[in-house]
Amino acid sequence: MFSDTNKTIQFEADNLVWKADLIGRGPKLLIAFHGYGQNADVFRHMEELMQEEYTFLLVDLAFHRHQKDFPKGFLFDEAYSKKWISAILEKSGKTLVSLMGFSIGARIAMFVAQNNTDKVNEIWLIAPDGLPVSKAYKFLTRSWFGKKLFQHFVGSPSFANLLITIGEKSKLITEKAAKFYRHEISNVSMRQQLFDTWVSYQEAIPNYKVLGALNDRGKLAITCILGKQDAIIKFRKTRKFLRKFLPDAQIIELEIGHNILSDKGVKKLFEYWKA
Repeated sequence: MFSDTNKTIQFEADNLVWKADLIGRGPKLLIAFHGYGQNADVFRHMEELMQEEYTFLLVDLAFHRHQKDFPKGFLFDEAYSKKWISAILEKSGKTLVSLMGFSIGARIAMFVAQNNTDKVNEIWLIAPDGLPVSKAYKFLTRSWFGKKLFQHFVGSPSFANLLITIGEKSKLITEKAAKFYRHEISNVSMRQQLFDTWVSYQEAIPNYKVLGALNDRGKLAITCILGKQDAIIKFRKTRKFLRKFLPDAQIIELEIGHNILSDKGVKKLFEYWKA
């Protein structure tokens, strides 16, 4: 049982020890997944906004901060996601949890929800990756040749930089997005972290039919928060996909870019809820 908060706790799933920060004082337990290259501290503004309703379990992704020394080859697949949630429920004494995810964390949250339909009753998707999951991601993480190419990129990023430049010049990606992608692969440790993270979560592909059916039947509440100026997770494309495949999901649109979890973004969300 979680007797108090504002501390780091540990739980074990399939012989792997996870550390997570527990904050807030609300009656509902909410597990938060951050984006690539971040850590779970990015949700502390959301905790300030929602602490009366939720207690937040801030979990770093594999190969990030608390989990930075995870074994190579770790795979967060369907079977592991079930063991993982069961370990948290056993530790917390809860029977149901809510999930929140930012960017790639939102994709992981959807995957966890669809595999634990009797244990998850609510998901919050913030600037969600995976609507839809890109063919490039699937190729680089799930095919033999793609993985070899991806692994080569860790030591030699020149090909990836070339693709970013081509995308920028052909207007397939914006200048702002190109700058973001170049930063994310700017040194070998960041590229290794990207490779390890993407490959570890290669199975975390949402099943929109399952999620949509759960949402339609009132078994899973889905709220999606989008930035209308987001250059990374394209606003119009994501909204269109949501309306088609998750038509009953609530969509909140904010006048902001990708960093919805910033001071500015959470302030705009607070203003939206007050209106």
